[in-house]
Amino acid sequence: MSFVKFAGILPAVSLMVAAPAFADAPVELSDAQTEALEAGNRVRVIVMLEEVAVPVGAAAVSDHARAERSDAIREIQSNAVLAAFGEPLAELERRREQFNAGIAEDGPDTVLVPAPRLSHSYRYTPAMAMYLDRAEIDALANAPGVLRISEDITAHPMMDESLPLIGANVLHDLGFSGAGYAVAVIDTGTDHDHPMLADSIVGSACFSAINPAENQESRCPGGLSVETGGRSGDDCDRCAVPATHGTHVGGTVAGRPVSAEFDGATRELRGVAPGAGIVAVNVFYTDTSNDGVYATTADQVAALEWLFDNRMIPVSGGDPMPLAAINMSLGGGYTTDYCTTSPLAPIISMLRSAGVATVIASGNESQNAGLAFPACVEQAITVGATDRNDQVASFSNSHFAVDLLAPGVGIRSATDMSDSTPIYQAFNGTSMATPHVAGAIALLRSAVPQASLDQIELALKTTGRPVTDTDNNLTRPRIQLNAAYSALLEMTQELGPIAVSPTTDYFATVDINRPEDPDVQIYTVRNTGSTDVDVSVVTVNNDAITFGSGLRTLETTLGAGASFDFGVEVDIPAVRLGRNAGEIRVIADTPGNDQIVPIRAVVLGYAGPPPTTRPANDNFADAIRLSDGRLTMNISTYGSTTQIGEPDHDGEDNGGSIWYAIETGREGPLSISVGARLGQTSLGVYRGNSLAALVSVASASATGGPATLTFNPDEDETYYLAVDYNPIPNSGGNGEQRSVALNITPLAGDHDFFATPMELTGPGGVGALNFAGATGEANEPSATSEDHTLWLRASGTPGEIFDFQIVTSNRFVLFYLYDGDALGSLTDLASGLGSTSSNSEAVRVAIPADGDLYVQLIPGSFGDGQPADTESIFRYSIGAEETASRIATAVAPQFRATRPNTFSTALLAASVSATGEGGRDCGLLPPLGYPGVYRFMPLTPQSGPSGDAVDIAAGTSQIYAFGTQRAAGTDSLGGFPELTLVRTAVTCDNIAASRATSTNTFYLTVSDQPLADIVAVAAITNGNAVSFDPDGATRFAVAAANLSTTGGPVIAIPVAIDNDYENAPTARLSEAVVFGDDIFPTLPLRLEICETDPATGACQEDFASTVQMREFAGGATRTFTVRVIGEGEEIDFLPGSNRIVIGFIQVGSLDQIDPSTMRLVGGSSVAVRTTPTD
Repeated sequence: MSFVKFAGILPAVSLMVAAPAFADAPVELSDAQTEALEAGNRVRVIVMLEEVAVPVGAAAVSDHARAERSDAIREIQSNAVLAAFGEPLAELERRREQFNAGIAEDGPDTVLVPAPRLSHSYRYTPAMAMYLDRAEIDALANAPGVLRISEDITAHPMMDESLPLIGANVLHDLGFSGAGYAVAVIDTGTDHDHPMLADSIVGSACFSAINPAENQESRCPGGLSVETGGRSGDDCDRCAVPATHGTHVGGTVAGRPVSAEFDGATRELRGVAPGAGIVAVNVFYTDTSNDGVYATTADQVAALEWLFDNRMIPVSGGDPMPLAAINMSLGGGYTTDYCTTSPLAPIISMLRSAGVATVIASGNESQNAGLAFPACVEQAITVGATDRNDQVASFSNSHFAVDLLAPGVGIRSATDMSDSTPIYQAFNGTSMATPHVAGAIALLRSAVPQASLDQIELALKTTGRPVTDTDNNLTRPRIQLNAAYSALLEMTQELGPIAVSPTTDYFATVDINRPEDPDVQIYTVRNTGSTDVDVSVVTVNNDAITFGSGLRTLETTLGAGASFDFGVEVDIPAVRLGRNAGEIRVIADTPGNDQIVPIRAVVLGYAGPPPTTRPANDNFADAIRLSDGRLTMNISTYGSTTQIGEPDHDGEDNGGSIWYAIETGREGPLSISVGARLGQTSLGVYRGNSLAALVSVASASATGGPATLTFNPDEDETYYLAVDYNPIPNSGGNGEQRSVALNITPLAGDHDFFATPMELTGPGGVGALNFAGATGEANEPSATSEDHTLWLRASGTPGEIFDFQIVTSNRFVLFYLYDGDALGSLTDLASGLGSTSSNSEAVRVAIPADGDLYVQLIPGSFGDGQPADTESIFRYSIGAEETASRIATAVAPQFRATRPNTFSTALLAASVSATGEGGRDCGLLPPLGYPGVYRFMPLTPQSGPSGDAVDIAAGTSQIYAFGTQRAAGTDSLGGFPELTLVRTAVTCDNIAASRATSTNTFYLTVSDQPLADIVAVAAITNGNAVSFDPDGATRFAVAAANLSTTGGPVIAIPVAIDNDYENAPTARLSEAVVFGDDIFPTLPLRLEICETDPATGACQEDFASTVQMREFAGGATRTFTVRVIGEGEEIDFLPGSNRIVIGFIQVGSLDQIDPSTMRLVGGSSVAVRTTPTD
């Protein structure tokens, strides 16, 4: 089978043609691509960049090192793109997302812009995948940091008795199945409904190229180029070629046991590791010119990086499932040597350092001195095929880079479904051999969990049956799993019974001048023997390593089967500049020789800027993200530093800056000011995604007074704001310690005047109004020259209905509708009022005969006449008159806790009433004055990218996901410190949801201190409310999961509320904790709660008004029952107001409740009613 899309298999030297026009970095392209460039077309290439200082091995095991590697790669990518094309990398990424979204929707954005096109920009691989023409390749080859530009090689997929042959049945009989581990299948997709695979799928993703110019069509279910989660790696139902290949491979890896009829008998089929999980990853696209399927190198790299980030697969109710191996039964091209410069090499090496094997098929071209890409990557495990005679299969590529052999002829496995009937077929190929090895690794991991990847590979190589290829006399081992299992037991236990996990080394980086404690690495020591063992853990030749509190020695006695954990951390004062290398030794005192398990420990010390207490957003990369709406927040530059390459702002010496990233989503000028201090304050606004790429947009400075600047941002762009302060001499920095106000104010712009109104045209839309800087004009109706007004003009066909409504506003806003064409001759048509607590009534009038009407808006109050804090959002529609629908909304989960500048997410359900026309282009509005960013995306039944508005038909519901990220310093609301209320308003072009209530408000605690983050769900079994007899009682269950890694003392308490005001739940909860639930009764009922046994549902203690938990641990799940007792009175069914709220409140101590330490960290609510009487 051919592995490359272009005709013929050519020697590698002829595939790589260096074009003389390309200077500096070498350019390696095929003849076909060179011809395409000469014809003026773009071609698909991989741009390899300079390797960064942080090695992949360190990034694999250290979060800190991984972040540093990712940031360094991003900076090189950004610099190269900016130098070559004169535009930031973010712009290329924006065009990519716009194009992909257009493809998915078959919309206008599918038109290719005549500009460089980005396919992938990677986090861990110093590379980019792009579509470029000759001039663009020439420019990029001369850009800084570019090593080479090469063809993005296209790969093809490589197409009962084997298990006993390799000894897998022996391990199955011993009770080992691969359970607890997962294998990723990077292929054409995997049929998630096939009975051999349905119970094994634990993860799913799709990375599929889209390029109409090359007939590339996505195979992802949603039609996008990247989809993750759900069934994204499932079979492509709309595609001409089903996911037969990937399904067959998945069945061979980890297919569940099934019985099937073939060869005249009923026989059992199962995978090599029938208990393992499968992560199905589709990397193939469809060529619409021939219905063939192919995979780009770019998508393979993207898939591998995604798998690294998701190598611990969440399991409901259990521990995460580690990824043991990745199967790649695909290939393209041809080579006679290791491909050390392959774009896949860095991420495959990084995965291996993290203990994940990448297993790749050698190819099916019958070559005896070569193999396919990417099987030539040295860090991978390359697999050839044997036939039923246990000889090298005639089609199998043979080469010194082949590591292992496995059966690859007549391999029967799952392939497809015919309606509801599963199909099983026998295939030949190295594609069939490779999953034998990937499954074997998972099987051996489950059998010998203390074994490292290196030990497993060594065992497979040293115990396999030698098979010699008579064409080249190369001998390679055909895997024999029972023998490998025995060898692993000897490797891991021959000197003693102690097993240590994980098997990865310890690596950390420390900035000596600005030290931050790296993450603590936890290791587990397990006694696998049958007798007690004395164990000691010591550090050797590395004083920078401790086990906490300066300890460098631990001693304990482990009973048979027992285990203990120890944490490794850095002793900051002991870190020296450069490499601090040594070992951690786990020593077991066993008869004869001691068993010693070494762990390599390296701490890299380097010197950054001088020591100080630094703000969280001191560095450019840590910029706090803000929206472009009106906001005021307190900030402090105390302790900020100047990074290398950081510019001076407004030409003033940079004394240390803090950074903010302002995401723009509207048109019109922005004003930014920072309050007055005695010293000098400097501001700078920039574009660019790295310090080296910054371009100044605006700047200002002031001494002894506020610094203020104004600029006109583009929509949908990110601008970086730097705030720098230099205290007056000899002040000791005291002035800098005082916080000052940062104000971001959208200005009114041109819509201040009747002659230049904001233009509104059909069918409708949503707009923002900012009154800062607005003025009054002579002869304005309903206003004086001292008022501050804005003007809108609606245009349409005479007689069409103009529907207008103020959706949300931070102040009262009056609005008037007029007919006429000059201030002195306007005729009043209608008026309305926008409130801070509810939507205005929708005003509907007919478009006048001249086709235009005007809307005048006047804020109700300005204090001292300054309108800087007035902001409103409106919606409108123009068209035929409609029967109005209504929207009801609810948020889940309602209560969460997070750290500053960390996204917290929730879901919102928007239900449109059955009467009326439904909602057109419905989306979520950001909260006004919110000191952070807010994003949403539609999920189901309609899905779309971030910020996409969708229609909601009458009588249906739409689910949205939304996320919010904000800075610290939230004001106390409802008695809880650091709590903010995120109001979620749903607005369509023609209708809007009602005001913010307790059911559609997201209660978010944002704290610098680590807190629990408890997501709670209440289970109602009898309808849409907790229902009970007024003289009786009922119960309902609550499940709560702490999503944080942090725990603490937590109180669970149920309360009742009888109104829908947004602050009702929080005020009621704080009162109940401090004063007791009965002191301020609301509804006629009594509430009690107990914690339950998750298995039986029985209360662990008697019911009480609260459950007080000494420790609700991070990652833990707990269950509760709430008892509702009637007090003889009826409760109406008012689901918006009559509710039971279950709150989870973290406190400093349960012994003495201090309100200042209380934090609302989770909760849920349900409607409550009494049973209706006949």
